[in-house]
Amino acid sequence: MVSPKVRAQSSLLGSYFVISLLVLIVETAKARLSLAFSVDGIYEEAVKGSTTRAMEMLQKKKEVMDKLSVVREFVENILTFVGPLSESFSIAKAVLSTVEMAFQKIRDQKECDDLLFDLLDGMTHLLPVITAVQDITKLEQTKGIINDMLKSIEQASEFTSHYVTELFIKKLLVPTARQEVDGLIAHFKQLKEDYDRSMSREILQSVLTSEEQIWLQKLPQAPHANFDPARICMEGTRQKILSQILDWTHMSAQNQIFWLSGLAGAGKSSIASTVAQNLHQEKLLGGCFFCKRDDPVLRDPTRILPTLASRFAQIHRPYAKLLVDILKQDNGVGQQAIQLQFDGLFKGPIEQLQMSKSLASQSPVVFVLDALDECGEVASRRQILTCFLKLQKLVPWIKVFLTSRPTEDISRTFSQASSQAFVFHFPLHEDDAQEDIFLYSQKWIEKMTIEERLPAVWRNNDRTRQLSTKATGLFIWIVTAVTYVEEAVVPEDRLKKLISGSGKGGQTEAELDRLYTLILTDNMGTEDDNRFYFHAVLGTIISVALYRPLPGNALSPLLPSECPDVAIKQVFNRLQSVLYQDGKNQDAIRVCHPSFMDYLTTKDRCSGLGFWIDLHTEDASRALRCLEIVCNGVKFNICDIKSSYVMNDDMPFLDLKIKQRIPLVLQYSSLYWTKHLSGALFGSEQIPMVQASLEALLPKTKLLYWLEIVSLTKEIPSLISALPLVVISLKTLKLETLSSMARDVYRFVHAFSKPISDSTAHIYISALVWAPKQSSLAAMLTKQFPNIVTIKHGQEINWPLSLLSIKAKSALNCLAFSPNGQQIASGSKDGDVCIWDSRTGAALFQPLASHSDWVTCIAYSPDGQVIASGSKDKTVCIWSARTGESILEPLTGHRRQITAIAYSLDGNLLVSASEDATLRVWDAWNGQLMCKPLSQHELVVTSVAFSPDNLHFASGSRDETVIIWDSKKGAPLFPEPLKGHTDAVTSAVYSPDGRLLATGSEDKSIIIWDIATGKAKCNPITGHTGWVTSVAFSHDGKSIASGARDGTIRVWDSETGLPVTEPLVGHTSFITAISYAPLGQQIASASVDQTIRIWDIGDNAKLPVKNQPLMARHTEEITAVAFSDSGDLIVSGSKDTTVRVWDVETGTAKCEAFDGHTNIVKCVAFSPTGSYVASGSDDKTIMIWDLTTKKPICQPLEHNGFVVSVAYSPNGEYMVSCTPMNTIYVWDVVGKQPVVKSLLDHEGVSCLAVSFDGKQLASGSSLGDVRIWNVDECEVIHRIPEHTDSVKSVGFSSDPLDRQVMSCSDDKSVFIWDSTTGALVHKIDAAEGCHGITKGSFSPDGKTVAFGPHFRAQLQWSNPSDFPLSLWDVASGTMHMFLGHEQLIRVWETAALREQTQTHTQELHVGAKKLQNPVSSDGWVRTPEGGLLLWVPPEYRHGVYDKSVMTIPTNALNHSVVLDCTRFVHGEAWVDVVKKD
Repeated sequence: MVSPKVRAQSSLLGSYFVISLLVLIVETAKARLSLAFSVDGIYEEAVKGSTTRAMEMLQKKKEVMDKLSVVREFVENILTFVGPLSESFSIAKAVLSTVEMAFQKIRDQKECDDLLFDLLDGMTHLLPVITAVQDITKLEQTKGIINDMLKSIEQASEFTSHYVTELFIKKLLVPTARQEVDGLIAHFKQLKEDYDRSMSREILQSVLTSEEQIWLQKLPQAPHANFDPARICMEGTRQKILSQILDWTHMSAQNQIFWLSGLAGAGKSSIASTVAQNLHQEKLLGGCFFCKRDDPVLRDPTRILPTLASRFAQIHRPYAKLLVDILKQDNGVGQQAIQLQFDGLFKGPIEQLQMSKSLASQSPVVFVLDALDECGEVASRRQILTCFLKLQKLVPWIKVFLTSRPTEDISRTFSQASSQAFVFHFPLHEDDAQEDIFLYSQKWIEKMTIEERLPAVWRNNDRTRQLSTKATGLFIWIVTAVTYVEEAVVPEDRLKKLISGSGKGGQTEAELDRLYTLILTDNMGTEDDNRFYFHAVLGTIISVALYRPLPGNALSPLLPSECPDVAIKQVFNRLQSVLYQDGKNQDAIRVCHPSFMDYLTTKDRCSGLGFWIDLHTEDASRALRCLEIVCNGVKFNICDIKSSYVMNDDMPFLDLKIKQRIPLVLQYSSLYWTKHLSGALFGSEQIPMVQASLEALLPKTKLLYWLEIVSLTKEIPSLISALPLVVISLKTLKLETLSSMARDVYRFVHAFSKPISDSTAHIYISALVWAPKQSSLAAMLTKQFPNIVTIKHGQEINWPLSLLSIKAKSALNCLAFSPNGQQIASGSKDGDVCIWDSRTGAALFQPLASHSDWVTCIAYSPDGQVIASGSKDKTVCIWSARTGESILEPLTGHRRQITAIAYSLDGNLLVSASEDATLRVWDAWNGQLMCKPLSQHELVVTSVAFSPDNLHFASGSRDETVIIWDSKKGAPLFPEPLKGHTDAVTSAVYSPDGRLLATGSEDKSIIIWDIATGKAKCNPITGHTGWVTSVAFSHDGKSIASGARDGTIRVWDSETGLPVTEPLVGHTSFITAISYAPLGQQIASASVDQTIRIWDIGDNAKLPVKNQPLMARHTEEITAVAFSDSGDLIVSGSKDTTVRVWDVETGTAKCEAFDGHTNIVKCVAFSPTGSYVASGSDDKTIMIWDLTTKKPICQPLEHNGFVVSVAYSPNGEYMVSCTPMNTIYVWDVVGKQPVVKSLLDHEGVSCLAVSFDGKQLASGSSLGDVRIWNVDECEVIHRIPEHTDSVKSVGFSSDPLDRQVMSCSDDKSVFIWDSTTGALVHKIDAAEGCHGITKGSFSPDGKTVAFGPHFRAQLQWSNPSDFPLSLWDVASGTMHMFLGHEQLIRVWETAALREQTQTHTQELHVGAKKLQNPVSSDGWVRTPEGGLLLWVPPEYRHGVYDKSVMTIPTNALNHSVVLDCTRFVHGEAWVDVVKKD
């Protein structure tokens, strides 16, 4: 037996042994740990460092504990094995019990270690987040929580350090660590919950939501406009200028714009990149835009403001919220003109913030704009600068850092007195950079010698100075030079060449030219073929880069055919000192600096060496290659569009499809062949190639396939701008047929830009539908795509002469084209001056509103920079055409309203005319009067015009005279005024050569005067039926356009005075002003109807030729219509005093108008045989016209008053007519000269009708009574006094069984009577809002009554000049109403009308002829689910749903349209639109 003492000693010894063994293992592992722990650096870095080290130590401790776990498993196995023996050996049992207790301690210790490790791991991952948030958080609460979290992390790290270094035995025997770890975890958990709650509030207050980000992405931004960190200044350079810019950033002085100017290559972009990076690090960067001349996005000035707005929104939450609200209301604000972009994106939201006190002063925010001279044109750059100047006035703490070359336009804008206070100009000079270039050279030489690529002898200041001096202050020189040297096998040889040579001419440019020459000659070699390949490749790169730089594989197909594809790679590899691949732009090959492009394209800098690139010649080569690529690459449905119901923007993965299915070179060729062609100078041998290429495209199916690519890439607006130049270029090349086709394509794309842009599939199933019948596109292509909607009636024959309609807010009084033809300025009755884009109709500015009354006249200065406007408020205002700002105080002095203004051609003088009968001559620059008012006119001066040579000006007056003034003397040129008009002169204009003067007058005529003699050149030109309000010469002087109160524009030959086009009709009220475009054949017109119209008077505007259908029309309201008994003809009378006869089947005029009346034609009627037409007029006569001879058959039949009604008897033996003078005439018309058979007396008689058998006559009276007469007896059968107001029309039913007569009255009712008994059969009440019934008639079968209610006010119809037609079913008593229109004739099928009912859908089923409801304002007809079904042009939108089947004329405004949807395919079936072979 073992004594208890021995057993106890053995147990203690066993326990000690086991524990010692474990401690040994632990201490051995601990010896490997580095226990150093220090806190240094800034607080956050220290916390981060300590946490990292604590984690490392804890990780190693975990590794030790893992090893102990292995030991524990070993011992447990032993215990399991010896367990049964322990019952026999009490000492062993005691030892094993102790061992079990020790391992339980170890298990507890490992669990504590794991908890501590997890805590530190979580803290380590959270640390970078909270330190980043600490820098940007605005809530003090959040900052406090973050500080507490940092302290907690530090405490945990320190605890871990002590915990790991503590004696293992102590931790086992005194286990207090777990409690401390649990406390750390609980404390940090609470802090984390507080942090999460605070950050939720922070996010709600300062971070943009995903929805807001999506809205901001709708702005047309430039994704690669940001600064490039790789382009910042080398460390240690540019310290002086960078320090000055930094000081300016923090100054509160007035100079909020810092303009850094310098020559190309002076290092401006590097400075701008450095400034942007520094501002970004200081969190002061509001946004930046780095322009590039060879990037189509980065040279687009319309991208600048949207890009900056989006960037600014990221850092200013209140502004972002308002900006998103604006985008929700109008997401197209970013696509508007620059001034409107500024108003919408900056001015509007900032002013709202100021009103709500949400724009408190804060640290400065800086916008960086680099290389502005490489962006846009002069006008657009000035607009950008003006916007920045306006921004400074709005928000003083927003600053702009701007770089550019010292171009004249930027200098002039900033030199204006109003701008100088805001701009600090820092010009970079040679000495500014010389020391920095020396430092750069020194470091480069040091690097090259260390690499042993240059001998050590080069490491001396003298040689370094030699190299740096050659740069003449241009950083681009030294950067390019060192790259050039490094490319050499023996760099020292090239370095010696650089230092030894000297340039010619201007030192700076000469050294740069010499460097580029060395680079080219060294790499090109002496072989002629090398020179050709280099020139071809560089010519291709440069000419393409002007539009869009391309990678090598896309450039190769654009090389001349004689140049192999491999040449691109070879030339690029040799010229990497001046060319580079842009990794951000699909590895496009670009010039390193614009100065190299300038060198190659400037003839006197490199032509002697054979390097000069003639861009016009290159354009010719590119145009031919592009056309070849387009013709060979396009195909139907190139991007596999699945459904026509979906807009392009809503198609999933469309961008990916475009990349996959349209090669980059095909995209480029499709978008830019037009620009290359219009800029090309073709050799005689190339013209046939141009012809062949275009004939393969225009107008073939490939044309529409090409438009697919333009549509998919969203470049339709660019194409609209480019195509007119193609038309002109082809005319210049004498390719007249192709020029006409190109014009056709232009009209097609312009007219249907909406559906083509919205959905590529609708090029075919919408746009092609509406192409005019005789357009080359419709003639050639509809046969190839037959499965579309076809137009059975109402399709235009030719393109409408009206190209564009612009809607203004009020009636327009005046307009003028800008000298470049890109803008139109207009003045209106509401006092506004508006400036419009003449190509798109978009407003370029908010209305310029300084006048307090009507704007009556407007004029551009000859340079297009200034607009002058005159007003009824007696002032002349002077505006900047580029900014819309007033630039002079209003010119005052006239005693009554201003009527006309004109600039001299040199822009120095401005003449104003007034109702005070005087003219005033002003200095156009300062607004000072140049002489006393000119007062030779006796009455109101209405017009004024300057001669092209500035020597004289002409004025017209209500005194019916024209005076030619000597502009220097201020005296009349001729002794007597020019006399010839018989009423007020309204307009005057000089011909471009100054030889002729054209004047318009209220006598409805135009006179052309010979300036040399002061005599009229020919007889007055007549044709208008209203006052001539405006005249204008075409740019070549061959034509004169005139606008008049008859609502038409007419174009005349200036030599003969004969019309050269049909009248231009479309305005619904009188014309107030017209203006010819400076180039081309476009005319702009303004009207009281609140619209400006742009007219294209090309080939389609010529007068009809013999045997062509007469597309004639009345020029004023139609007052009477009648069918022939055969139903194949319609006769109409009008306020224009003419009578016209129309073919019902075609809707065209059968002959020229019958013109014999001298006043309004009130009534018309066909003879029963259809051989004659009778017309009654307010000239108190009836005329009878022979339709065979087109002449009257007799002398006019005299009456005692206005003839208000006329009708033939069914047998043609007599005719009846009446006047308001209580008289009814019955005429015997059997003989050649009709005679009065009898006179009937009916007081106030207003209308007549003859019964179907000719035995009865019905008459209505203005007193409200109806009488039925026996014609043979000349006696009244019935007197019916039921109407309470004037009877407007009466009519008999043709049904012999019914024997009914109808009467329509201003008492808003229609009565139907029994003509035998005089009893009332039916009473029809008109619709609500009706003020009377104007006309009515029975249908031939007697089942329907048609009548026209009269509405005096603007009512429920969409068009203010719509008038309704009502149909009343006699049997059922139901009534339907359909819309009609004035100044035209509509033909209706009453049987079909009775069957039609309105629904809420617009389904175009197979049998559809009309839409069921009006078309939406955007022109889209949609499926019930909202898909795109069909797009309808504005001129067809009324006609496709009104229920008439024909309009006369067929091309009248709002004419009827009948559709055939039999073959219409749409949705997923749209691909079947193409004809199957």
